[in-house]
Amino acid sequence: MLFFPLIADSVIFYVGEAEVHRSIRLQRGETFRIGGLPADMSDFRVWPSSGYVLSYSLKDTVLPSDRDRYDSLRLILRLVDHKLSRINGRYGRLKYEKDLLLSYLTKDVREPAKALLSLSNRIERNSVLMDSLKAISDSLTRLKKDLKRQIDSVNTNQTILKVNLKGFKGGKLFVSYRIPASWTPSYVFRVHPERGKLKMEAVAEVSNYSSTPIVTERAVVTTSPPPASSAPKHIKWVLRDIPRYYGYPPPPSARVLEAEAEEIAAVLEKKPAMPPVQKVFTYISTRYEYRGRIRLEPMGRSTGQIPLFKRTYKADYFTVAYPEISRRAYINAVFTPDEDLAPGRAQIYLDQELTASFRYDGGRRGLPDTLFAGYDPFITGKIKLVSQKRKDRREGKKYFTVETRVEEITVKNGRKVKMPVVVYVRKPFAGGNVNVIHVRFKPKPEKDLGDGLMMWEVELKPEEKFVIRREIKVKYPKGATLNW
Repeated sequence: MLFFPLIADSVIFYVGEAEVHRSIRLQRGETFRIGGLPADMSDFRVWPSSGYVLSYSLKDTVLPSDRDRYDSLRLILRLVDHKLSRINGRYGRLKYEKDLLLSYLTKDVREPAKALLSLSNRIERNSVLMDSLKAISDSLTRLKKDLKRQIDSVNTNQTILKVNLKGFKGGKLFVSYRIPASWTPSYVFRVHPERGKLKMEAVAEVSNYSSTPIVTERAVVTTSPPPASSAPKHIKWVLRDIPRYYGYPPPPSARVLEAEAEEIAAVLEKKPAMPPVQKVFTYISTRYEYRGRIRLEPMGRSTGQIPLFKRTYKADYFTVAYPEISRRAYINAVFTPDEDLAPGRAQIYLDQELTASFRYDGGRRGLPDTLFAGYDPFITGKIKLVSQKRKDRREGKKYFTVETRVEEITVKNGRKVKMPVVVYVRKPFAGGNVNVIHVRFKPKPEKDLGDGLMMWEVELKPEEKFVIRREIKVKYPKGATLNW
């Protein structure tokens, strides 16, 4: 029986699976049995370099997934068995000689002391050699068990191809199939608000979830989804009222990694230079072709990394300040990617400090994209209570308290350049026995986004402050306590 070469001609990694292309050189013939195909493959195709396929069949069996490794392990196991047999034979001879000498001592009752003195050195020597051989034998036995375990792990469920050809004059037989695999991009963004730049590094993390390993010297990763097999089905459309926000108002706990301790990323600057990767733009995707040896173990036991690209983009930065939620402001970068960016893990660095880590939704080339870049330590916000007055009032037989609370909400730009800032401030609603008489803002908000979220868009010069004065007047039963 023949086997397909371990190294595949090429592997195309889609977002959710991989397409493997293999070939084997054959002599002239009509019927061939070829092993080395995974049992969990799908969409199998076969075609010859000449002639055509009359029929083919696939049969599942158990075979070594890596023939070279299997043969190497079997050779080592035979050597270990031979060595272990020799050591056990030597140990048996020494034990026989020692037992014989000890039996002689027990029989010679007339001069036991003299006999012991003449034979003690030889008995002691045999005992030391036996202890050494026993230790070596135990070590080789453990090695033998480990080799057997590795051999069992190499044996996997595979498929044997039986193909009948017509008019085949010799040459190559080609096959292609799909296997469970994936690739996920990993992005590192470095934001530079004061220079209006955004640097990006991208690496493809590829994994093989099939039952056999993948070895290839030509790997292609594409941002396109796997080829479609049917048209999409109808999905019921239901309209719901969902608040829409401009930019990315925190909430910080859901989108931001609070890097309170400094996490210096200088080690990332010392990465070796990335090998060249060929890139092809299509109508629906970006394809990266990597020419280099890559091996992926089966069942997701290893992850390979393929460097994709490094880019520097022009970016417009704006900051979102929500002082009532967080004293820190949160920065966003608007840039236009020049290639398709698939969804993947993103890490954001500001001045070599990790400020955010999340799953990036991806982007399309030629379309502006907004990137959440974590907190901005140079733009801060605070709330100051200016005055708080209470006055009791009687209405009929009931007593009420009218309370007026005035606050100043300040946002400061500590950067050396002008920065657009989106400021969010809340407007309270009445609940329980509380009645809101009025809520006033100075200056007035530019937009009411609904659900009590007010918004201002300002551009702050270096060291400039933007102050919002909020006055809230409420009425509630006397003696009640408010949750300001």
